[in-house]
Amino acid sequence: ATRNISDDEKTIELEELMYQRSKLKQKMLGNIRFIGELFNVGMLSSRIIMRQCIGNLLAKRDEGKLDEEVIECLAMLFSTVGLKLEYEYESLDDEMRKQAFERSFSDFKVLGEN
Repeated sequence: ATRNISDDEKTIELEELMYQRSKLKQKMLGNIRFIGELFNVGMLSSRIIMRQCIGNLLAKRDEGKLDEEVIECLAMLFSTVGLKLEYEYESLDDEMRKQAFERSFSDFKVLGEN
């Protein structure tokens, strides 16, 4: 037998879902910031940040899974590690890695504009 849900119950369920989503988003952004701070204190390498974190987040675009949360994660990560990461990549002799950093940052800027 199907149960009829009143408008009040639907509203309560929707509010609960929105609250849970908000908590998950806050936790996700906190984790991203934590990862960025690990890089800032030297516990993670720039390769891990570029390949595993930024690379995986940017890959969501190619998979068609780009959404507001992914863009916010990228924004949080770049705002946390951007200066140090840029400094590290500018001081490299490796042109390919420099170009990879510049391409990733450029891709992120394009996402932010859209």
